Amino acid sequence: MILIFSVLLILSINPNKLQGQTLNTSNLTDDIGQFQYRLEGSFNTRIKNEEAGRETINYNIKWNETSTEIQGIYQDNFFSTKPILTSGNVGEEGRVFNIILSNEIYGIKKITFKSTFKSSLNGSIPIKTTIEDNAGGVIDSYSSFSRMIVISENQNAKIMSSKQSCTVGFGALTNMCGIYGGTVLELEDSQNRCELINGHNPKLELTEDTSLNIIFDYSPGVQNPTKHELGSLLPSPTSFAINILKRNCSQLAFTTFKKGQCRELNLIGNFSNFMGQMTFYGKYSIRDEVTGDYCSYGLNLFRDVTY
Repeated sequence: MILIFSVLLILSINPNKLQGQTLNTSNLTDDIGQFQYRLEGSFNTRIKNEEAGRETINYNIKWNETSTEIQGIYQDNFFSTKPILTSGNVGEEGRVFNIILSNEIYGIKKITFKSTFKSSLNGSIPIKTTIEDNAGGVIDSYSSFSRMIVISENQNAKIMSSKQSCTVGFGALTNMCGIYGGTVLELEDSQNRCELINGHNPKLELTEDTSLNIIFDYSPGVQNPTKHELGSLLPSPTSFAINILKRNCSQLAFTTFKKGQCRELNLIGNFSNFMGQMTFYGKYSIRDEVTGDYCSYGLNLFRDVTY
């Protein structure tokens, strides 16, 4: 089953009684707890204005659904900074959110999100974002991963209880070990050397021995997933910031850098603890020492699994 998010922003919606049951649309923006689900993510889009350039859009969708229909709200940091009511439907082809901007913004009229995830579970999911103009022409498209949250179960949704093994030698990063998934955006790829996103679901791992890895195609129970090994940290006792540099001269998964040449792997960013939710925000980059070929990715991640 393919789940399709075609998000249509509208200024007003007349709530309709849904088949079999009615969704309460009063005070939708008052409390996040009134929604069953939330989708959080980012996309980087080119807009039809040379001065404006590219914009990174951080968005979230919160909604309730019956067996056939959806109602909720959409909000982002660029097109709609205030929540706007959203409607859609649920069917054999998945979920559909229809949202169209009331006015064109730098030539953009419609935003479409599509995903292939099949169930309503907490964790990162693949999303394809398509940006269109008023005539339906595609301005830009982007593939990334976004975070799906089951709000109605959040109070009891601690995936794994915190252990005491992630304490000694971790400084400010005490109890932050685990696997972090969420939004990964390609920022630059100078010679098309990297294919870390499409279909590979990259995540960040902080192990119990202070090692950091970028892991791919992760699923619970899989031993030794494909990874980029970044080495061990020397955590600060007071700072959540990291800047780790690793030299790699072996084959690097999901890249086409020339054999026999070494590369610099660099992860820079900040861990944080926001109201009990462990997060990481930063950048991962790879640079060929000889040719200078370079690729980089923006990371906006939430801890999915606790060690």
